[in-house]
Amino acid sequence: MTPELRAAFPAMTEQWEGRVPHMYLDKLGLVTCGVGNLIDDRTGDPPNRVFGLSWRFAAGGQLAGHDAVAAEWRKIKAAVDLARLGATAAGRMATLRLANADINALVARQMENNHAALLYRWPGIDTMPLKVQLVLHSMAWACGAGFHREFGQFAAAVDRHDWPAALAHCHMRDADNPGLRPRNAENERLLREVIAESSAPAPRHAVTGATSAAPVPVAVPLPPPQTRWPWLNALLGLIVRGGR
Repeated sequence: MTPELRAAFPAMTEQWEGRVPHMYLDKLGLVTCGVGNLIDDRTGDPPNRVFGLSWRFAAGGQLAGHDAVAAEWRKIKAAVDLARLGATAAGRMATLRLANADINALVARQMENNHAALLYRWPGIDTMPLKVQLVLHSMAWACGAGFHREFGQFAAAVDRHDWPAALAHCHMRDADNPGLRPRNAENERLLREVIAESSAPAPRHAVTGATSAAPVPVAVPLPPPQTRWPWLNALLGLIVRGGR
């Protein structure tokens, strides 16, 4: 993963997901936290990754044990109305919190996992334009790192570096998920910019460090001297020769 991608993506995705230090339910009723980090595997039990986070009690700040974390997860999961009421409503009943540093680590870890999956699908991802990398990570964050299986035409367009076709097939269904609309709009904007940049003429760069040699004067042979009065020279020659 390039440093530029690692620096740019978290802030990009946080503007839509927010930063939530407690557990809540997303639109699908799945337990989530942090910057849209899913901590639900649809089995009805908290997945192991929930217990790998440093949950602390909001009152007092003590580190929560395994049983307390599991009880919190099940309480949030059972409050199905939270899926439509949002993270703020969940915050009023949640008793555990994550510190900012823990959320940052969670986001970084998910980015690394997503990138590994994307790199397996597109081995050349790190050499693609940064804006394309952002779109791939954006779609992986919203749909899962295996999203390319459902976006076959988009994936094939990326294979060809056919950015207009990628733009035509990158839209994620957002009719029942308004939160995806700004993400879709940003992904499309980024791809339009890539298209514009790839079709722009290459800039003409001035050559630096070169010195111009002074022009070498060309020697032009001079014509032989001309006498002003050629007949006088001839006459003098005759006189000289006659006097010998």
